[in-house]
Amino acid sequence: MKKALGSKKMIALVIVLALAIGMVAGCAQDSGGTTAPSGGGGGDAQAPGTGRTSIRVGYVGPLTGPQALFTVGIREAAERALAIINDDLGGIYFEGYGYLPLEMFWGDSETNSVRAAEVADRFATVENVDFLVGQWTPLNAIPVSIAGERHQIPTLAVNGPAGSWLEGGPYEWAHGIMFNLQILTHEYFNAWDELDTNRRVGLILDASVDGVVLARDVAEIAAERGYTVVDPGRFPEGTTDFTAIITELMNNDVELLVATLDTPGSVTLWTQMLQLGFEPTAVVLNRGMHFASDVGTLGGEFGGTGLTMGTQWAAEFPFTSSLSGQSAAELSELFTAANNRSPDLVVGWDWAIFDILHDVFTRAESLEPEAILHALHTTDLQSAYGHIRFNEDNVSITPIVLGQWIADDTWGYKEVIVSSQHFNVIPSQPIIPLPWSQ
Repeated sequence: MKKALGSKKMIALVIVLALAIGMVAGCAQDSGGTTAPSGGGGGDAQAPGTGRTSIRVGYVGPLTGPQALFTVGIREAAERALAIINDDLGGIYFEGYGYLPLEMFWGDSETNSVRAAEVADRFATVENVDFLVGQWTPLNAIPVSIAGERHQIPTLAVNGPAGSWLEGGPYEWAHGIMFNLQILTHEYFNAWDELDTNRRVGLILDASVDGVVLARDVAEIAAERGYTVVDPGRFPEGTTDFTAIITELMNNDVELLVATLDTPGSVTLWTQMLQLGFEPTAVVLNRGMHFASDVGTLGGEFGGTGLTMGTQWAAEFPFTSSLSGQSAAELSELFTAANNRSPDLVVGWDWAIFDILHDVFTRAESLEPEAILHALHTTDLQSAYGHIRFNEDNVSITPIVLGQWIADDTWGYKEVIVSSQHFNVIPSQPIIPLPWSQ
């Protein structure tokens, strides 16, 4: 397997963290991080003479904590997907076992990387799962992937920048469906080229892996495309006072802004921008403004109208689930009906998990870890999130485009796609400048 590229210092830190996590997890008691499984079969599902009652999948994600909105639809998606796999199809057939249902074990990372590793370790050592899933951002994906490597369990890491995830590699047992942050960064510039600006880009990026990688990518692409970057540098995660950084950007006449903060940090940044009178022509607010409900918390005369962010899923995406046969639009409608929320990025990521699980276990033909791993590595699937096929680094790149929030009568805000040049099968419309600069 090709070694992942990245900072030696970062890799060293990840290795140290992994060792520390392993010691902590080895002593950990069950403190409520896992919940009852769903989708498993009872006595009727047990294959004669095998002691097997199900295929066991351990899911680790932020069911609580600051990232909990990302998992708002996973249980409902699982219920529908497992009904197809276990009820409609009767389970998945294995020679010597017969038909077995797919059973999901739920683990809460509490939006904490150490806790994510503890839960993944428990799934491996106590629940004896056949497969691990770690979902949502490097905070969850990396520690679950490291646990999969340590215990030699096939693992699917779901969501995050590919470059950030690879900092924790190289991987043999873990495979990631990830977006390419450089592709998204190019889409920023594709949209900005349509605007009348001085081409000066300011950065407000913290010291997380995402922040470090994005700062590097913006600087490289800006140099190629004739933009100037004003970068005040990285700052600690959880910072709440951005006034000095904002002032520096204003003093340097910045008209384009890229920030990656969690939702509370994004709201704080926006409030301080309004207080200081910082009014860029275009603002990218990643991570913390993925949901219409988040955008609705922003103050000012125009609220969050005109904000842009990386769009990882939309009803307009021209993809179909291999498991259910439903289109992106149909899956989005089901999500809205079940959750009384506007459809958002979670729809595609959640449903792709079950497309992949069904495909992998169907082709594995055995519950031996090596057979499951081989089936995972050789995935070649048209899914709810497009074509899934893993490269030599065990990454399958998912589409990501630039979206923009506009006013909506039903949900307060809705997102439209404003740059999709790397995935031109996805329709887009022109970007509009923020209302205060029109």
